[in-house]
Amino acid sequence: MLGQGYEIVIVVPDSKQPRGNGYDEGWIERADGGRGAPIFAGSYSTVAKTHVTRLSIDPEKYVIGQDGERIILQINKRRRYDFALPGLKNAQRVLGQCLTNLRDEYGVGENVTNQIATDAKPKQSIVRYFNNNDYPSEALSKGEQGYVGALFWVETDGRVKECKIVESSRRQSLDDRTCEVIRTRSRFTPALDHQGNPIRSPQYQRIRWEMAS
Repeated sequence: MLGQGYEIVIVVPDSKQPRGNGYDEGWIERADGGRGAPIFAGSYSTVAKTHVTRLSIDPEKYVIGQDGERIILQINKRRRYDFALPGLKNAQRVLGQCLTNLRDEYGVGENVTNQIATDAKPKQSIVRYFNNNDYPSEALSKGEQGYVGALFWVETDGRVKECKIVESSRRQSLDDRTCEVIRTRSRFTPALDHQGNPIRSPQYQRIRWEMAS
C-alpha cells in the first residue's frame, strides 16, 4: 500500500532479438560479480525493430551489494546492462521521506500499521464484488474508462464505512461508484492486533473500469 519501486525500461534500437512478446528472468548483479536478487521482466518488439524490456525493482532488493549509484542487470544469461545512476542515494532519501509524509497524511503511517499483527482478509476477491451492472450510465454514455485507487478502512465487524479515492480516474462517476460498491458490498475478516483482538485497519484496492468490447 502506498509503496515504492523503480521501473526500468530498456530500449534497444535495431535489435537482433527475436520479434514478439516475451517474459524474461535474470538477476541483479552484486558488486563482486555474484548473483543478487532475482528480477522478472516483460519484453516486446516494435514495428521499428526496436526491442523493449520493462521491469520493476523493489528498492530493498536494488541495494543488495551495490553502492547506491549504480545497478547491473543480467537478463536471461545473455544480456548484461550496467547503468550509472548518480545521485540516486539522495533521491531515495528524499522520496522515502515524502512517502512517510504521504502515509501519515492518509492515516496509514507506522503508528497505525505497527498495531496490526494480522491483516484484514476479504471474504472473496474485492473485484468479485463488482459486476457489469455497476458501470455508471453516465460513464457508459460518454465512453469513459479508467483505473481508480481506493483507500478504505475495515471496521472490527468486517464492514467498510470509510472510503476515499487516492488515485482518481478523472471521471467522477467511476470514482464515486468504486467507493459505493466497496462500502456496501465488501465483507472482511477483520484485522487483529498483537493481543488477538479485532482492530480497525486500512486497505487499498485498484479497480479497472473498462467497457465490454
